[in-house]
Amino acid sequence: MRTTAKYSEIVDPSQSALLSFKSENVLSYRDKEHFSMHAGSHAKQSAARELPTASGKHVEVLPVAGIFGANASGKTTFLRAMKDMRSVILKSFKDEVVFRRPFLLDKESAQQPSCFEVNLLISGVYWRYGFTIDDNDVLSEHAYYYPKGRRVTIFERNEEEISFGSSLRPTSNYFHKLLRNNILLLSVAGALRETIILPLYSWFENNLQLADSLNRGMRGYHTSHLIEDPSTKKYILNLIRAADLGVADIKQVDEASKRIDDPFEEPYRLTHSSPWGEFEFESFDESLGTKVWIGLVGKIHDSLLDGTVLLVDELDASLHPSLVRHTVDIFQSGHKNPYCAQLIFNSHDYNLFEDIELHGLGPDQIWLTKKTHEGVSSIYPLTDFSLPKDTDIRKDYLVGRYGGVPDLDHANFDLEIHSADL
Repeated sequence: MRTTAKYSEIVDPSQSALLSFKSENVLSYRDKEHFSMHAGSHAKQSAARELPTASGKHVEVLPVAGIFGANASGKTTFLRAMKDMRSVILKSFKDEVVFRRPFLLDKESAQQPSCFEVNLLISGVYWRYGFTIDDNDVLSEHAYYYPKGRRVTIFERNEEEISFGSSLRPTSNYFHKLLRNNILLLSVAGALRETIILPLYSWFENNLQLADSLNRGMRGYHTSHLIEDPSTKKYILNLIRAADLGVADIKQVDEASKRIDDPFEEPYRLTHSSPWGEFEFESFDESLGTKVWIGLVGKIHDSLLDGTVLLVDELDASLHPSLVRHTVDIFQSGHKNPYCAQLIFNSHDYNLFEDIELHGLGPDQIWLTKKTHEGVSSIYPLTDFSLPKDTDIRKDYLVGRYGGVPDLDHANFDLEIHSADL
């Protein structure tokens, strides 16, 4: 992030981080959920980051969190809930429409409002921001920050009125002219580039971007675009070559050269080395794993450079476990990740529980999801359980001690196998 504010002349991205995310009635999460990136007593000391704050104190945050659970338990939808908060903020003023996806499996919840809130550290200053919306209106919204360790109100809003803090009061007339019942005030502030609250809006511009299968082609294009800049080409190529894909180079191709029958194909070509020379291939000739990694390395580069939060859906999809581990290790490392970029991902790779003191995740970096028979998802940290020092986390997870594993119907599996027309 590269923003400025009255309380800080120089913005240091190493002092920005997501501290917590809360939501209610979003997608498969009907009830209140609280996700934290605070480093607790179970944190790996090699991973926890001690970041300075404007009050002179320090806060310990985690650079990585992994979400694990059975299929359809809510791993992907939790990341999408975080992305949805960002989307509402960035699109509210432009589109003048309330975008939300409530829990739909019971009629009552579908009519209830949805809530979002984050606690952030931006340039060493605490921020707290959240809002409540229904299908048509913004029901409430609030923003506070703590420039000297004490809470200062930026604004508070409900359906009847808006209360501006002293910092925004001089420009409140502009907000009243542009604000509508279906528009977030933060979205208006971003359009106005209002100085005091701009760091908060800019944080959402640069953070909570989700890397999933739907935007892989776009991310591949972004990676190939970074190659065009000599200052970033070496780093990107090092990440690509480190994955042992046999790739020597990557370059962009024009949109017109993409296959007409495959409009979603990544617009780049890769050069492969062999004993007989170097040969160029179209992206559609590459393996899925290669395309997944190409689509990811550009976003990894951006996140590490700017100290932002990167969301990755199914980090282990089509990638070798060793490559997944090295990706986690990059974000865990204070040397490789000096600005405390944060990686929040979901995965089925329980091997990340192994070698806790080396490459794996600490207990407070492991989050589990489960879904009830009513279709209600929940997310909870591994630290909710008693974890003696000699605990074999991987073994206990596989036998279902912590939940987060599928409850397979073996009888139905057997019936399907025996009744199949083989």
